[in-house]
Amino acid sequence: DDIKRLQNERLNLLQSALVEREKESEDSHARRIEDIRLKKTEDKEKAIAKIQRKRIKVLRKMFKARKNLDNKGAKRDIIQEYSNFGSIVYAPITRDGLS
Repeated sequence: DDIKRLQNERLNLLQSALVEREKESEDSHARRIEDIRLKKTEDKEKAIAKIQRKRIKVLRKMFKARKNLDNKGAKRDIIQEYSNFGSIVYAPITRDGLS
């Protein structure tokens, strides 16, 4: 009777130790998974921010190039000016000081 009681106590002690060890193991796995998830999320956000900065930079560059192209786009059409007898080639504007 005394031996059975002692065996039951040891069995209960072992079972509780196993349950506690399993719980600690699950907790450590959960913490590890959470840390990995947070790191991956942070890396993803950094990558997205980098892509957005690059996108904005390219858009600004394109906008500036388009703006410069519009300024350069107004080339002088010499043939048109000489074919039109009312143009400033034949009748310069006096306020420009060319006549």
